Amino acid sequence: LESRLTYDESRAAIAGFPPPNYALGVVGDAYKTSDLSGFVRLKADNLLGLRQDLTLLGADTLREGYCGRAAYYCDSPYKYRGERAAVRWTAEVGDAASPWAFTVGAEHKDERATLSDGASRNLGETSAFATGRINLTQRLSVTGAVRWDAPDAYRSAVTGRAALSYDLGYGFRASATWGQGFKTPTLSELACDFCFPAGPDPDLKPERAVGEDAGLTWTSHDGRVLVGVTGYQLDVMDEIEYAASFPFRYINVERVRSRGVESQARIDLARGFYVRASYSFTDAKDETTGQRQLRIPRNQGSVSAGWDGRRAHASLTVRSEDSAPDVAVDGSFAPETRPGFTVVDASGGFRLTRQLEATLTVRNLTDQKWQEALGYAQPRAWAMVGLRLRY
Repeated sequence: LESRLTYDESRAAIAGFPPPNYALGVVGDAYKTSDLSGFVRLKADNLLGLRQDLTLLGADTLREGYCGRAAYYCDSPYKYRGERAAVRWTAEVGDAASPWAFTVGAEHKDERATLSDGASRNLGETSAFATGRINLTQRLSVTGAVRWDAPDAYRSAVTGRAALSYDLGYGFRASATWGQGFKTPTLSELACDFCFPAGPDPDLKPERAVGEDAGLTWTSHDGRVLVGVTGYQLDVMDEIEYAASFPFRYINVERVRSRGVESQARIDLARGFYVRASYSFTDAKDETTGQRQLRIPRNQGSVSAGWDGRRAHASLTVRSEDSAPDVAVDGSFAPETRPGFTVVDASGGFRLTRQLEATLTVRNLTDQKWQEALGYAQPRAWAMVGLRLRY
């Protein structure tokens, strides 16, 4: 039996689009968020021959806003409350070393949002799933899964997934996956207290998706070198995204297609030194308009070099993204391009005792000006020191 109760309180200033130019800037408004969450979990290792897990969880979030200079869009202080309760059960047998394994589970959750005008919205959903794996031969493994989702506000849906993994020999392994997805709008997207004009959108529909991928990896006989590449395609129907033009609210995009390639490499060198690298190419666009999806770069990657010793460790990571489509922050929301960037991070630690470790993290080591979303600058160079206790 295990449980946890957490209380978190935070305050934050808000950026907005104040008149007369309606350009992005600090407007002086702020909000306070109080969050209370917790769970109780009962676990059994061998109940009717199964590993079983029953979890009860809940959360209550209260966000209160205070009007400052930007009272043009906030006639009075707003208040938003979100409540969530769920019960989840899973049962499984077998593990990665077993010739076969399966897991079944079910969940019911209820969510409620209360807006600043007193209106409220409820969202409930019941789900169940089953997934199984079997090794047909010493080299071929097959995995299948099925899931049933029955939201209160929408028609139920059944989705499936299938995967194959085949050991080709000489360190090579091929894999392929096909799967479906189903996602209902969240309470925030449905209630949309901050939309303009405010209020829910009764026509917002769930997302549905289908995707497939295929990959090939090679691992050296001693396990010190791994190289892999995966190609994929994902089609999302009725994708939910925030509109960059009037009316400013969540909308459904008829069809979004993403295609790409992901690759990775890992090399463990002598005396604790290692190198990690990854690269991905992504082409994501609206199939109706032909326009690229916002804030998704075509090329991104990272390279890390590090060392793990008996009492100390250190690493250096270089991460880079090329430019990506975005919208202007001058109030016009016209198409714009977010510049690419390259940032360098470093981290390390030294064990003072068997349980106590001193740590150092440095972000944006070269003090670059960069942003992941146009108009929202990331911090310049900064460092953090800490102590980590293990017991």
